[in-house]
Amino acid sequence: MIYAGAVTAASTAPSTPGTPGTRPSRRSPVRILVIVVVAVLGLTGVAVVADALVAARVERQISRHLYEDSKLATPPSVMVSGMPYIAAAWSHQLPSIHVEARDIDVPDFGRVTMSSTATKLTLTRDEVLSGDFTDAPAKQVFTRAQIDSVALGDKMGFDDLHLEAVENISPVGGWETEAYFTGTPRGEQDPWTVTMRLRVWEGDVLLRPTEIRKAPGGRDPASLDEAERQRIFDAFTYTFHGPDLPLRALPGRVYISGGALFVESEQNYIRVSISDLAPRSAPLGTDAEAGL
Repeated sequence: MIYAGAVTAASTAPSTPGTPGTRPSRRSPVRILVIVVVAVLGLTGVAVVADALVAARVERQISRHLYEDSKLATPPSVMVSGMPYIAAAWSHQLPSIHVEARDIDVPDFGRVTMSSTATKLTLTRDEVLSGDFTDAPAKQVFTRAQIDSVALGDKMGFDDLHLEAVENISPVGGWETEAYFTGTPRGEQDPWTVTMRLRVWEGDVLLRPTEIRKAPGGRDPASLDEAERQRIFDAFTYTFHGPDLPLRALPGRVYISGGALFVESEQNYIRVSISDLAPRSAPLGTDAEAGL
């Protein structure tokens, strides 16, 4: 028999809860909460990324569809709204679709930036996921034409037209704004600056001079005779007839911003197809077709 030493009470006593070295391992509530929060944030991040990828895919499909079915030289920019976007597949309500094509050649207008926005669309699940829909109910459809100073100058007969917005001081309000137009009328040698009133009236866009602000050579505008004043007013007077504008409906608003003329139309509670959001452009030239 081999002697192993004396047996003591400490070595044989059963361990009791709370004794150092024998306490069960437990995670504190704070640690558990941190783990849960991290897990939730991780899952949320994955869901957000996945939703963004679905929305981006739909935007690409819409852009490609409009590009292939139109005469655009490049695919238009498309943005769909909704967070999360995929929720529209179950609610069947898509907040909005925005389409914009920059610097396109619009018949009788030259280079124009066109944009269309449809809001509160009612779509099926497949239409939400594909971006392709026909005759869908929409709360509103906005169409906007942005005409820069070069294109507007060509229409009005100016080679050097400059546009500057002025705060609307009309006491009656409404879609009526003022702006400063500076340009050299055909037949003149130097530029004139006039105050312009921009107004939508019975479906037409009216550009009307109200005052000559600056005459060439430092002349006092008040010293101009009536014939010369009327000649300058006639040069700066222009009308866009509503049916001729590249909009879905007659214009309802006109204003100057960033050196360009903006004309907008709005339709409420109508049916719209994705092809309706494509801008109307002129046929592509040989050079543009070669670059496709």
